[in-house]
Amino acid sequence: MPRALATTSNQRSLAFARRYFACCPAHLEEADAACVVIETLSGEQPNLDPDTSIGEILDGGTAAVLSNSDSLDLVELAMTIEEEFGLDAEEAPARDLSSWALFRHLLGPRASRSTWSPGTLPSRSLRGVIEERVRLRGDCSRREQP
Repeated sequence: MPRALATTSNQRSLAFARRYFACCPAHLEEADAACVVIETLSGEQPNLDPDTSIGEILDGGTAAVLSNSDSLDLVELAMTIEEEFGLDAEEAPARDLSSWALFRHLLGPRASRSTWSPGTLPSRSLRGVIEERVRLRGDCSRREQP
């Protein structure tokens, strides 16, 4: 991503995070990170609403996860998925691999600890993804959960 675009993207994602998740540093960081991932996967700057489903945001599909990757990225992604989730990438259909890849990208480095199924991700809201990232992280400073 060109530097000017990256800066604009970072400003947009941080503005989103501050608008909806400023109550807690963990939520702020995870909202910012999730927005950056969505912009990277979608290849555009969607107007994000925290209650919109991931499927709607990414236009219903997970193919962008694989189509925006070069062959080395795909090999590394397959190895990561195999290590973290115990999924044999060689035996998994491409659609399953893209679901696992989306799951890994959106939930971040702690995705393997989630109890969610990758197949449910398109129906989950962006807010839900951010809440799950924070739950997996374990350091929310809010007193009450929404």
